[in-house]
Amino acid sequence: MFEDSFRVERSITIQSSPNKIFPLINDFHNWEQWSPYEKLDPSMIKKYEGPQSGVGSAYEWNGSNKVGSGRMEITASSPEKISLKLDFTRPMVAH
Repeated sequence: MFEDSFRVERSITIQSSPNKIFPLINDFHNWEQWSPYEKLDPSMIKKYEGPQSGVGSAYEWNGSNKVGSGRMEITASSPEKISLKLDFTRPMVAH
């Protein structure tokens, strides 16, 4: 790995059916119900793009130093797995 590279990976097992969890993650409009970052800066500016949910939907945020700014886009979506492209622009640039 290069000095300026890093990798962060997290996983969790949720004891619930995918059909109950999937809509909460697959639609960025539902993230305020569960995301801890939403509570760090309730006044952050949010912008939604693309379809309501699923592949191609995107969420952009700009907030305090606690949450920074960036953009996420859903790149793959099924009840078993959702993949995101995540770009941070502040406090550091990272992809």
